[in-house]
Amino acid sequence: MSAKLKNVSGYGLAFILGIIATSTYLHFASSQEETAPVVTKTQPAAEAGKPAPAEKQPPATTKANQEPSLQPAGNSLFLSFFPDDPEAGKRLDEFWVHKNTSKLTDTEFFELFRKGLRRCTVEHKGNFLMQHIGGKYIWNLQPDNETALDIVYHASFDEEYKYYAVYSSLSTANPKSPKVLQRLAEIAMEYNQMGRIIWGVKSSRQETDFEDCLNPYLEGENPEMRERAGIVLKGLHGEIDPGKWEQEWKKQQRYERTRNEFGDKLPELKEKLANGTSSERLVALRYMRQNSLSISFDPEFIHVFTKCSEDENPQIRAATARILGGQFIWGKSPQPPEAIATILRLSKDENLNVRSQCVYYGLSTVQDKSEEVVKRLLEIALSDKENNIYNRACWGLQRNEIAKQLLTQYNLTGEYDNNSVRQVYRHIFQEELPELQEEIIE
Repeated sequence: MSAKLKNVSGYGLAFILGIIATSTYLHFASSQEETAPVVTKTQPAAEAGKPAPAEKQPPATTKANQEPSLQPAGNSLFLSFFPDDPEAGKRLDEFWVHKNTSKLTDTEFFELFRKGLRRCTVEHKGNFLMQHIGGKYIWNLQPDNETALDIVYHASFDEEYKYYAVYSSLSTANPKSPKVLQRLAEIAMEYNQMGRIIWGVKSSRQETDFEDCLNPYLEGENPEMRERAGIVLKGLHGEIDPGKWEQEWKKQQRYERTRNEFGDKLPELKEKLANGTSSERLVALRYMRQNSLSISFDPEFIHVFTKCSEDENPQIRAATARILGGQFIWGKSPQPPEAIATILRLSKDENLNVRSQCVYYGLSTVQDKSEEVVKRLLEIALSDKENNIYNRACWGLQRNEIAKQLLTQYNLTGEYDNNSVRQVYRHIFQEELPELQEEIIE
């Protein structure tokens, strides 16, 4: 049966909405990479002290091996495997709520899961239920439970369950069957969890088998499929970091999609933000937030938001700090001096929320902090006792030698309360401030 790739743009949008719902880390999106946990499995030794490689198996024979295609396959495999059974859905709800694991045999549980999944109403069911199956029946087990693997294999054809089907189960199976390897190759070529999939393939030492699954695409006539398979192969061979590459690719897709849909509205938004009234600016900011337009901000927006930073409305000043920090400073290289200068000025705002946004999204994330930035963060930590601001300012100064020298100097001069100075030093460097010296450190 042909296992065709899903529409990439549709998946990218689903992925974005999932990330926005779970964290503010749109700004980390850029900066954070998931680290796959190490799976330890016992394997028979081929030589003394050396684990035997997984037995080589031929890739699954499908039409995809002969004529790769990007046409969306839909989730017919998912729908045919998991029936629409309302009563089973209720029983699966009850099972999960009461954790009645001891009352069902494995066979009974698998059947209940298969029949009830589509009608189960448990919140975050894709997360909890897939992790339950993967953790109990597949991960760190050898041999893996074939029934459990078959369930998560079919679940991977639905967008709601794909992520955890891969993360908790398919990537951790050891060894992976030809069918599982083929499915992982298809998902990786969607630029979906490439890092996790390649980690899983290497964990079971099936790089050659996985490469065999990519070969039909590499040798096919479809140029886009050849390109996708080539990227996955580069990740497999260590020529690129697959997680970072995937992250940048998705970011570019969001940028292009947003520019295509809203590009003609950006000049008007810039004008409203730069020269509009407070109410017009609020409407513009709300519109941008609702449509996730921050991904499309170009450097001209720095000057626009610098003007917003002078607005009398603290909501607008706080939004300015959040956007300048999140879109132009946090995790960015280079970090524009104009954006940092505006954040520095706003960090002295009378409004607590404005100062908080400046510290959290801006000053604490400056990479090569100047003495001016370090001094301001120390001033905030030593005088602005709001807990969140204090903690974030200290976090932003970890391992900063300028901060260490300045705190030592403050302890000698008495410019700040010595107990506060020692407390901040202890919080930042996880050690006590050295004993007082006779002379001030210049």
